[in-house]
Amino acid sequence: MEFGTPSSPTFTIFTTLAMLNLFSFVWVLIRMVIDVQINVLEALALQIVLCGLIVLINMPVYQGLFFREDNGKMATSVAYKSIMLALLACSIVLY
Repeated sequence: MEFGTPSSPTFTIFTTLAMLNLFSFVWVLIRMVIDVQINVLEALALQIVLCGLIVLINMPVYQGLFFREDNGKMATSVAYKSIMLALLACSIVLY
């Protein structure tokens, strides 16, 4: 995917949603390793699989944010905004 250099609100929105899905999936994986509760995992198995698939679908976005070095990468301001907004959303849910 070619993202280009301009910082657009559209990029910020879908990058924030991609980061929110990534944070949620990583959080679930950490909770699965720390707290092995079979009854919780059975109830949420399809949601965990869906979140993992969404993370895989958003892989070009993550590559454009963090790994690309050419002109097709996303602006660093978009990365900072999306990470901060996703962390804010996660912290609101925790409290």
